[in-house]
This record gives sequence, structure tokens and C-alpha cells, in this order.
Amino acid sequence: MSWLDGLVKGDTGATGPTGPTGATGATGATGATGASCGELVFMAGDVGTSTTTLYMPPGYIATATSTGKDFAVSRAMTVTGLLYKARVGHVSPSAEQIFFSLRKNGSPESLALLIAEGAMTGDTTGQDPVSFTAGQTIGVQVDKANPGITTSPADASVTLIVTYP
Repeated sequence: MSWLDGLVKGDTGATGPTGPTGATGATGATGATGASCGELVFMAGDVGTSTTTLYMPPGYIATATSTGKDFAVSRAMTVTGLLYKARVGHVSPSAEQIFFSLRKNGSPESLALLIAEGAMTGDTTGQDPVSFTAGQTIGVQVDKANPGITTSPADASVTLIVTYP
């Protein structure tokens, strides 16, 4: 038997101060670097109504022009898709479509949008990507089927979805 047996237990005392913080654990392994991606936006308030081929610059222009607005890319990249958006769709006499084509080194590529009359959105789902190396030129070309359209889409934009190696 102990001399503590039979003693009455008192109230619990105050909690002591917090102890020092422990050592930081080891750093985990760094993950693999993923491909970086971005968007290039070409936009025109008006893409015209005639069948004349027009060009949209990067950024915004009030009216698409009849002279190319291509520019040289500063690094390798791949355009994986095009997205189209307009505030108001176009009107045509016979349901003509508008073609927005990606340009590479001054020529249209197969990556293109075909926009139906009145449509305000579109994309290139399922089309092959187009790769560029530093110094090659990129742009967006606008074509309309004969006999042209009655009313241009308002504030048409083509966004290029790009990845960088």
C-alpha cells in the first residue's frame, strides 16, 4: 500500500505552455513539367459581306482588311484548335457560310472554322493541330462563299488555342 492511497484527488491544474515547433519534414519530389498553353485572339468588328478574302489581326480591328495581318511567332508552338464567337450572327441570301482559316507562312491551313448563317459560336473539334517553329508567320483568313453575305457578323473573334513545348 502506498502513502497516496486514500488521498482525495484535487482539481486538474492549468495547461502548461505550448512546446517548440518540431523540425520541418523532407520536401517531396518535384512533379513533371507539363506543356504550357495559352490563347491568341484575332478579332474584327466587321468581316465584310463580299467574297473578297479578308484578314483579321491579333487583337482587335474595326474592319477586317484585304492585306495580310500575319505576324512571326517568337517560339515553337502548336495550334490545337480554333474557337469562334460573335455578338450577332451573319445573314446571307442563300444560307452561305463563312470560313475562318488558320494561316501559316501566308497560306491557309486545313485547321478552319465553317460558320453557318446566324451562328454565334463554333469550334474545330476533331481537326488536326498545326505546328509552328520560331519565325514562321501566323494569321487568320476570312472567306465567304459566292454570292457573299448580306450582313457581317458583329464583333467576330477567332481564338487560337495553343500549346508550347
